[in-house]
This record gives sequence, C-alpha cells and structure tokens, in this order.
Amino acid sequence: MIDCAYRLLAVIVQLRFQIALVLGVLNAVFLLVEVSQQLDAPSLIGLLSLFDSPLILGLAVWLLAQLPPGVVFRRAAAGGGVAQSNGHAAVDRMPTGCRVSGWFRVAEAWEWRLLVPSTLKLTPWGGVELFASSSSDGERWPRLGARSAGMLDWYRPVGPRPPIWAADPSVIQRLLAAQTRRERPPEPSERLVIAAQAVREVATGWQYAGLRRYAALRIAHRGFDRTERLTYLAFDSAEARDALRSRLS
Repeated sequence: MIDCAYRLLAVIVQLRFQIALVLGVLNAVFLLVEVSQQLDAPSLIGLLSLFDSPLILGLAVWLLAQLPPGVVFRRAAAGGGVAQSNGHAAVDRMPTGCRVSGWFRVAEAWEWRLLVPSTLKLTPWGGVELFASSSSDGERWPRLGARSAGMLDWYRPVGPRPPIWAADPSVIQRLLAAQTRRERPPEPSERLVIAAQAVREVATGWQYAGLRRYAALRIAHRGFDRTERLTYLAFDSAEARDALRSRLS
C-alpha cells in the first residue's frame, strides 16, 4: 500500500507543472464567471474577490518553480540493510553503470539531469565519477555509399589510378575529418564527480519515476561551489545497489 502511494506521488511530482497549467485554465474560466456576475450586480466585495484567486494561484506556481527538481525517494527500513558479502563477490557484482539524477557539469555550467544513463567509476580515494554521453555526440554528417565509375562514364580514369594529391585538397580534408570522427569514440560531455571527503550521507532506498521503481542510493554531498546537493543513483537490481553501497562504506 505504501509503495502504491509513492508511485502515485511520483506521478503527481512529475506532472506538477501540467497540473498547475490545468488549474490556471480553470481559474481563468472561474474568473470570467465572476466578472460577468460583477457586471450584473456590482459590489465592492465582489470586486475584491476578483483578485484573490489569481494571486493565490500565482503564488502557488511561483513556489513550484522554486522547488528543486522533484525526485521521489523512499528510504529503506532500518532492518533492511546492505547484505554482507566477501570482497570477491562484491567486486563481481560491482555495477559499471546506473541511472543518475543530479547536477552534471556541462561545458562551463551545471545542468540538472533526471535518470540519465551514465557510466559509473569508483576513484582510488573512495569517490564516485559519473559520465553521461550527450545526445548530440556521434556523426554529424550522413555516410555516403561508395560509387564506382560505369563503363560509359567519360570521366572514368584510363590507366593507373591518379595519386590522391591530385584531387581537390578541400575534399581530402573532409574525407580525413569524416574518417577521424568514425574512428574516434564519442567522449562523454557530461560529468559528475563526488569526492569522498564531500560525502555527508549515503542512504539506501527506492527511487520512483512515474509508476516505475528503482533500487537507488541517495548521496548527500557538497558541490564544488560548497552548496549542499543530493545525487540519486538508480540501479536495475538491489544487488547492484548493495554492492556499491558496501564499497562506499
């Protein structure tokens, strides 16, 4: 029953701005009705009542906009701790990726990401490094299929193949750039690093997104700007979550 309530709360949090929009439309319709009634029977109290509902709704929307990005997290019970395991078993089950909800470093700014697939790496000093590839990575230009000269093409070379330096230099540069982009793997453009000394608390529990539930860890830590932040690591299984939790301990 509690799990169902958290799933419903996650849906409401995810749709909070849409709900505010619907309430705004309903408030506008109600305001038109009040204006028509005020025109039929003018009164001072009715005139003042035209401003209370828009002010209350505007304050509610402003408060929603000030809230941090919504993540519904339920902490695990005190008795349901991390399963104890030996070192080799923990290494075997150690996850190399997860879904991250937190503030990623993008170029020179910080941007919030919700449940973005990321690679997971533990630093030798006990910190956590998370990398997420941007959707814009990869080839920008479509590949063109190879074409061969036909028997009746007047420009078909006769004799030995001409040297590559005889072609247009700009064409050669484009071919080399395209080949380099294909051979070079895309570098992660979004990065989140949590230093070991910046970690305040690591909580084990469940993260809810819509109607789905993930085994997750909530890490309370300080950012590079010394502000308190929360980062959520969601996993596909509780075993992967517990393996990372044991390593962070």
